[in-house]
Amino acid sequence: MKILSGAAVLTRRRFLGTLAGAALGVLSGCARPSPVATPTAEATSGPAGAEAVAYPSPTAGQTATPFPSPTTAASPTVAATALPPTPTSPPATPQPTLAPTPAPTPTPAKPIVAVARCDDYGASKVEAAVRSLVAQCGGLKDIIKPGATVVIKPNFTSGGRPPTTDRWPNIYTYTTHPAVTRAIALLAKEAGAGRIILTEGWGDDVWVLNKHDGLIKELGLETLNLDDPAPAADFTAMPVPGALELPEVLLHEAIAKADVFISVPKMKCHASCGITLSIKNVFGCTPLPRYRERSWDQSRTTMHTGHWGVRLPRILVDVLRARPVDFAVVDAISTLDQGEGPWNDGAAGIVLRTVRPQLLLAGRNPVAVDAVGAALMGFDPAAADDTPPFSCGVNHIALAASLGLGPGTLDQIDIRGVAVADARFPFTPCPRVLSQAGYGPHLAMDEALRRLL
Repeated sequence: MKILSGAAVLTRRRFLGTLAGAALGVLSGCARPSPVATPTAEATSGPAGAEAVAYPSPTAGQTATPFPSPTTAASPTVAATALPPTPTSPPATPQPTLAPTPAPTPTPAKPIVAVARCDDYGASKVEAAVRSLVAQCGGLKDIIKPGATVVIKPNFTSGGRPPTTDRWPNIYTYTTHPAVTRAIALLAKEAGAGRIILTEGWGDDVWVLNKHDGLIKELGLETLNLDDPAPAADFTAMPVPGALELPEVLLHEAIAKADVFISVPKMKCHASCGITLSIKNVFGCTPLPRYRERSWDQSRTTMHTGHWGVRLPRILVDVLRARPVDFAVVDAISTLDQGEGPWNDGAAGIVLRTVRPQLLLAGRNPVAVDAVGAALMGFDPAAADDTPPFSCGVNHIALAASLGLGPGTLDQIDIRGVAVADARFPFTPCPRVLSQAGYGPHLAMDEALRRLL
């Protein structure tokens, strides 16, 4: 296991130029909101739930302007009301002795998902919000035992390398912000974790590229490249009883043996799976070198065969069953609208926008967390397959719920903190991907990249 000691350069040159090209060939149009005007130097904002607005484009070397605080309505004053006089009790009447009433069968407690507002990424502000969310969910003490090994998986899609067209840093747009990762790592440490390991693929340099190097040094965390089995000789095969697509899932030994596994995704839409939240983030634990057909493939091409709108969501559920998530914290303070990364921009008329829902949410059950997350995005978590936001095929949240992995509807969840109706921030679903044609463009994209390398 390695403590971050430097940045090894790992080139992923194909993501920005090629994925956009591939997407152009496979995406069909769908209704789009009116294009957002070119950002000015002044940020516009609104209360959560209002129409998404673009950030200003910071110039080179400029620090992003802090988010404005959401408007808070004043609490109404309740007038005190005098109580009526207590009536005199009549003499007690002897009651017949009755047989004891059987105790009712206890109703299983609903999984808790907590929602909080957080208007910027200030470390103390994010820490306070995550601390409150974790407390509302029952804390971490009964999850993290003294000396436990805790593995935390942030979301660094494509390693965070492709820049966004509006020039906002990737941690504000499509990868997990370090302030969120730091907050949950700090609480895990306070709960008694013996080791805390940050895990992601795409090489050892991703921690610097995604601004996580500071918190790693501050908290003494370890890092792990999920695409390399070291120090083990090979990846661990985790069986999936009753598998939908993968009878076994290959994972790094550290993830397979971890006492606690925490998913820390960025809230986003996704071209093939509808939305990216805590379940989709776990897909990134599968080692790219073992799930691609050729050594130069930069996507898990073996998983994109056939109808990927059906196959990929089913694989998500298989991976979740192979390595259950013990806790999830979703970064929804600032993110992208419609796509999962810059490579989507310009495909089929898509114009990605950096938006700021100014929210964080957390919970112990990933299905419940993702159901609430989908609702906060303005979607029905129980939406039928082939309907937005799951326009490409299977609703993986409903599928996971049907297999007993967690509740998929809001009435089955104990939602605490900010109400969904008050926090809802509508996202734009991705257009439908022509799934049956998806594999061909993947091969064409990889062939084009091979000529450039």
